[in-house]
Amino acid sequence: MYGEWWIEARKRPPKNYKPPIHTVAGDLLADGMSDWALETIGSLTAESIWQHTGSPVVMTEDDLVTIRGTDSAGKSYSLLGCYDTNSIMQSSSIRDGVQRWAVSTIVEGDGTWVGPDSEVEEISISFRDLAAWATDVRNSPFTFDADAHVMSFHGTWNDEESLVQDCSVRLRHGFSWSSSDSRFVANASASITISDTLKLQQVAEKWIRPINDLMSLLAMRPSFPISIRAHLLERFGRERPTEIDIRIPQALDHVDEDDADEGIVPRQLEMLVTRVGLQEAGVTFEALLGGWFTVQGNDKLRVAFERLADSQAKTSGFSFDDSLLHACNGLESLHAACFDGSVSEDAATKEILTRLQDTVPASHKDLLSNRLATTRNKSFIEKTDEIAQSCGDTGRAILEAYPNLVPDINKFRTRAAHANTKPKDPTGQIDVLIGSQWLLRHSLLQALGIATAECDAIILPNFTFKNQLRRLEARHASGTA
Repeated sequence: MYGEWWIEARKRPPKNYKPPIHTVAGDLLADGMSDWALETIGSLTAESIWQHTGSPVVMTEDDLVTIRGTDSAGKSYSLLGCYDTNSIMQSSSIRDGVQRWAVSTIVEGDGTWVGPDSEVEEISISFRDLAAWATDVRNSPFTFDADAHVMSFHGTWNDEESLVQDCSVRLRHGFSWSSSDSRFVANASASITISDTLKLQQVAEKWIRPINDLMSLLAMRPSFPISIRAHLLERFGRERPTEIDIRIPQALDHVDEDDADEGIVPRQLEMLVTRVGLQEAGVTFEALLGGWFTVQGNDKLRVAFERLADSQAKTSGFSFDDSLLHACNGLESLHAACFDGSVSEDAATKEILTRLQDTVPASHKDLLSNRLATTRNKSFIEKTDEIAQSCGDTGRAILEAYPNLVPDINKFRTRAAHANTKPKDPTGQIDVLIGSQWLLRHSLLQALGIATAECDAIILPNFTFKNQLRRLEARHASGTA
């Protein structure tokens, strides 16, 4: 996006603020990873390339600057958390060179510029998969126009009020569809609105990213916000609050251009569980969101989810080795968070250690005991087996379809971490990855406060789970794999 840009020295612009006369032209663009960058034709920090002695090094938040700008349509932009990436290049045709700035958050508003300390009082977020997750298309009342051969439904908006993190949270959702001889069209919309007073720089960490993570778990793929709108706390003399749009970085390779063609029903079938499915399991939206923030507050559980998210992000460019290692790390973090103690109960191991301790002099017993403590820690196979056994009917179904799953997880984990050669049959590695991911999903649902029986009722009929289970049965139940 092309615009005119300048650095704002004041933390908060005054009322009726106008841009300075001298600005620098530049493009706001994606940097190819997960952030944005501003590339200016000319330096924002020096009058000429010869006067520029070096770019600032980001050491603290005080080193970050706010850049303001307008596009060709007159839209106002505030680029928060910017720092010079030290990429000014000399050029004979451009007097001041080219300067590149990393940008963490973009805020867009009509004639409104904000700073990181600006406060909002309400945030409304729509996620890529939220509409499909929240919408119930079953048993919908409909009308039929016999003359036009068109069947249609226009639903009403539904609101679910919740109290999460001591703040009011509202889930709003609705949809409509029409079907004729030639085509079927379905439209759905949903948003989560949070009433909370906080600084702009806190919005992403407190609300957007945790809810984003929850949607990624429920959708079983990377999800991201498609719209973030907020009301500024200061009304600047207006009757209505000033509205702004917020954009946070999203990995470009998570975007699937074909999503728009999938429609509502295919995405619901592919999800781990929808809002209606959770309600049938006795879990409200408020309980789901509250339980998720509890999970986010547990360091080990949060790591377990993050590793699952990394593992199932097949579009992120990870190799199967990377995905498998992420899943294994997630299983270990999950075990550390959900199971008491890590001492092996293996009888043979305990007997050997007891004999060793009985043979040494009394003066060395304490030293030996400390040295042998780590020997009694449960192995990765024992931890994985304990997780599988805790997953109720889901775990039993996976192990029946793939009896050798637990030792194979350890085998492929070791090979992925240390071997330099690729497996002759990579499909075996994929099967191990599938099994470990479902163990993680089941356990994370349990961590949300959902009983084991309800987790089984959610997963066992799941469209994706049944398809993948049939694949495991075909390859492993007969002993051919």
